[in-house]
Amino acid sequence: MIELADYVKLDLQALGATRFQEHLTRLRPFDVRIIAEKVESEAEFRWCRKLGCQLFQGYYLRRPEVLSGRRIPANRLSVISLLRECANLESSAGTIAATIARNAPLTYGLLRLANSALYRRRSEIRSPAQAVMMLGIDFVSRWATLLVLAGNDDCPAGYLEAALHRARMAELMDPSFHCSAQEAYITGLLSTLDFVFNEPLAALVEPLPIDIRFKHALLQREGALGAVLDCVLAYEAADSTSEHLRKTYWEAAEYARNMVSQMTSAARS
Repeated sequence: MIELADYVKLDLQALGATRFQEHLTRLRPFDVRIIAEKVESEAEFRWCRKLGCQLFQGYYLRRPEVLSGRRIPANRLSVISLLRECANLESSAGTIAATIARNAPLTYGLLRLANSALYRRRSEIRSPAQAVMMLGIDFVSRWATLLVLAGNDDCPAGYLEAALHRARMAELMDPSFHCSAQEAYITGLLSTLDFVFNEPLAALVEPLPIDIRFKHALLQREGALGAVLDCVLAYEAADSTSEHLRKTYWEAAEYARNMVSQMTSAARS
């Protein structure tokens, strides 16, 4: 049967280190990709990757051990304020630009991105207002998303892409939920803060300067945004077999990969 398979999943916790290696050795002659399942620590992740595993599943990748006493850094709070403005349908480009202009690091970062090799122009972009008009509110929102999540040294590999994946999947949900795509995106993003910062979600969300609707959606699953998040989480937990959700899931996965790649290239330029 292995000759017919494209993937083979090995349960690290059930097999133990010795048997896991034995199974890998037996599978090497076959043209299959190995999925290491139930990877629960950084050490296990690195060990499996060193052995040649190509794909991974486990709490290490999506549900880390909770540590108390952590808080979102102050610089990220200012970015979350920017995300809130981007999600507000009544916010204008001018309002968003003014929010950025009040923060020197945000201003510097946005101007650097707007003038990067990805967006070559004849004249230099010199103000947040020009940058927002050129890039668009939707792009600025996604840029702020990466600022919230990136640069956290304690955040294991893959968390950034996973967070973008969930945010995009929420954004692509059926319009029958009666909420804006931008608001759904922000909700999906904020729902990942617990595994990004290793802190219970409630402790992170309560003090945030965001609309109360987001807090109700994130903590009580209330309202249209709460329903969207419930649906996304149900599919992640394999509690839904919807064909629409399946297509949305893989479209969001492709978006997350491309977004990380694009933003990383911009940051290096």
